[in-house]
Formats: sequence, C-alpha cells, structure tokens
Amino acid sequence: GISPARQRASLRITEEGMLEITNVEKRTVTHWDLQKIRQVPDQADTGAAVFAPDNEGAARLIIREAEALRVILETDAPLPYLGRARGQVRNVLMTAALAAACFAGLLFFLIPYYAGRAAMALPVETEIAMGRSLITRVYTNQVGTCSSAEGDAALAMMVDRLEREANLYLPLEVSVARHPAVNATATMGGQITIFQGLLQNAETPEQVAAVMAHEIGHVANRDVTRETFRSIGSFGLVGLLFGDAFGSSAAAG
Repeated sequence: GISPARQRASLRITEEGMLEITNVEKRTVTHWDLQKIRQVPDQADTGAAVFAPDNEGAARLIIREAEALRVILETDAPLPYLGRARGQVRNVLMTAALAAACFAGLLFFLIPYYAGRAAMALPVETEIAMGRSLITRVYTNQVGTCSSAEGDAALAMMVDRLEREANLYLPLEVSVARHPAVNATATMGGQITIFQGLLQNAETPEQVAAVMAHEIGHVANRDVTRETFRSIGSFGLVGLLFGDAFGSSAAAG
C-alpha cells in the first residue's frame, strides 16, 4: 500500500486469526485481520483473487495460487466485498460542487474579464484586418453585397453624420448585404452590415439611421471584439471539459 510496484509475498495464517504477509524481497511483515479483510470485485485480471485489508486501506493482496486461496477460504473469515469508504459520497459531491463552481467562475467571470482586457489591448490595425476578413467570409462570399451610385451616396451621407457624432477610435466601413432579413450587424474592426430587407421595409431614413446608430454603439464599446475573445476562451474551456468529440458544439450551444 506504499508503492504501486507489485512485490512478491508469502502468506501464513497465525493462531490469532491474522493473515501474516511477509515481503519476500524486503523481509517486512504485515498482519491483516481475517475478520476485516475485504474482497475487491470487478478486477480486469480474472485469473487472480484480490483482497484489501479493510474498508479503508490502500494495500491490495493479489493471489493467483489456488492453494493459497483455498487456505484463506477455509478460515472463518467472512470476506465481504469492499464497500464505499466512509464519507466517500460526501467527498465526491463536495469535489463535484467545487469543480462546478470553478468552472462557472472561469466561464462567467474570469474569461469575460480577460476578454474585455484583450479587446482593449488589441491594436486597431489588427482589429480592422480581422473584421474585414470576417466580412469577406460571411457576407461577401456567401450572400453577396448590393450597391448603386444613388444608394451609396445616401448611405455615405448618413454614415458621415453618425460617425462624426460618435467620435470613434477607428473608421466605419458600412456595406449592404443582399439578404431579405430586416436587420443589421456590427463586426469587429468597425464593420457594419445593413441587410437589404431593412432598406426595403424602412418607411423613413430615420428608421435606418436609428438601427445604424445602435450598431455604431457596439463598435464604440468594442462589444463584438470582446465577445469574440470570450467565445474563443469559452470554446477552449468547454473543449477541455467535454473533449474534442462535442466540446465545440457544447460551447456554441
């Protein structure tokens, strides 16, 4: 029970009803009470019988010799199966609760905190490059953009007025996605995408400007950049917990 290395031992039943175990190599002697010895079930090695000194001890006695096992079985030892250690369920529950608390603390407090710090520390040039790359992959390549001279001029005038009032740390890049959704999105790096469905359903320019002002607020607060870093951290954390098999889908959920 001290070293994980297996060591050969000789056995003897004493007159006091004890199992005397002598370490063949070290010549050390240990006594186990036959009334307290437990059988250890569910062992992979089916060719051996395994015993523990009691319900608490860490040592294991592995017997493969049929004669040695017969001698032990012929004693009046009850040899019950090894049960749960005292307080084992409580310890497991306490450990699980502590692990859950640590996981929740990382997911809901530590990762968001450092995501905010990382967003503020990200160089503007890097943020712009990341935003342009994302816009190209998601909107330009998948749904396409729509443009016209008159529409671009009206949109540029609206963006210029709102941008001057917002006093942003980086220039805005606004595009119109060819998509029927009545919506608009803001992406890191000052990228704002207005969906064609919003322009078609808006009754006044002010309605479009209100939606755009909302998205500019996300840009000013670096909300998307912060959430991007938070998602990366959450994906990594949940991936560590569940493994690569479904960690990404769990984090996405």
